[in-house]
Amino acid sequence: MISLPTVTEMKKYLVPALIVAGGLGVALLLSLATPEPEQKTPERPVLLVDAIRAVSRSADTVVRTQGTVSATTRTVLVSEVTGIITDSSPAFVVGGYFKKGDLLVKIDDRNYIAEVKRAEAAVASAKTQLAKESGLAEYALDDWERANQSVTNTTLASDLTLRKPQLIEAQANLEFAEADLLKKQDDLLRTEIRGPFDGIIEEKNVDLGQFVTTGTNLGITFGIESVEVRLPISIPELDYLELPDPLHPDRTDKLNVTLSTVVGESKKSWQGKIVRTEAVLDKKSRVLYVVARVAHPYLRGPDGWDAPLRIGTFVDAVIEGKLLEDVVVVPRSSLRPGNQVWIIDEEQQLRMQDIDVVRADEKSLYVSSGVSDGQLICITSLENPLPGTQVQYTLVDTPAQQAAINE
Repeated sequence: MISLPTVTEMKKYLVPALIVAGGLGVALLLSLATPEPEQKTPERPVLLVDAIRAVSRSADTVVRTQGTVSATTRTVLVSEVTGIITDSSPAFVVGGYFKKGDLLVKIDDRNYIAEVKRAEAAVASAKTQLAKESGLAEYALDDWERANQSVTNTTLASDLTLRKPQLIEAQANLEFAEADLLKKQDDLLRTEIRGPFDGIIEEKNVDLGQFVTTGTNLGITFGIESVEVRLPISIPELDYLELPDPLHPDRTDKLNVTLSTVVGESKKSWQGKIVRTEAVLDKKSRVLYVVARVAHPYLRGPDGWDAPLRIGTFVDAVIEGKLLEDVVVVPRSSLRPGNQVWIIDEEQQLRMQDIDVVRADEKSLYVSSGVSDGQLICITSLENPLPGTQVQYTLVDTPAQQAAINE
């Protein structure tokens, strides 16, 4: 016999079912009442970029390198006499400035003065002896002529009869005495060490009261008429420079070079010339060294430099190169892998363009083909752009703006 569920049991199952059914009904009503979302096509992003307009022109090239300033003329002062240093110039200190002919060091000259006096006495004695022998030779000639006046004799008088050997000896003794006097006078002059040129003391090795001998190193000086900088040039860069001919070093068409360095918080620069090359490649680095020269590097004032170009300064050098014809100059930062650049077309969209680069330096590219006059070249570095990307550009068309981009 089957028993029917009680009312209590029916309520137990019926109430949850009604709750579930009610929830489903409410959810259905809400879904039917909610409007469908409007379908919109997303707008493509617009990038803000800088651009330059391609202009074919002639462009001066430069070659950049670096080097250290050294002295054109550097001299070691050496004593040529022996003695005690009795005096020295106030300029005879490290860094002291002197002019050509200025007295730097004085060596005790008393012995050399005495030697000069002895040599002068020897010269006087030799002159007296020569005069005596000249007189005796004249008397000998007169005696020989008187003795042969009454006798027909065609034999010539001998040199010994006319005292010619004695006269020659006296003349030689005088020349020897004069040469000795000249040497003694030169030795006396060498007790004064004078500046060989306008220069600066680099090193001082002696002082007052010190005994020096012939060959003693007194100090080192360098001239300030000019300085030189030895600059390395790589083999590829040589094609862009018209360097001086080693076989014709006197040519006047020398390349200009600008040297610069940072002094404090400002950048200082000096103008010079490439005066020669070393003619052979360095065996280790495979570069050719050229030598730049700057005149009057320590000269200040209206006709000089803002700051002296001191020996030992490390400088950046910019050498003027050859003229390139019909090229477009763009910042190096605009180059993309595979020798490509981004072009902005008439619809202001990016388009990749292949280019031919004839020269590249640290800041610029010199493009011979691939872009035409008037085209816009994007010079802003972009992360993973796609062809067809819409852009809004700012035209960079002044030298100052382009220099800022290059920096």
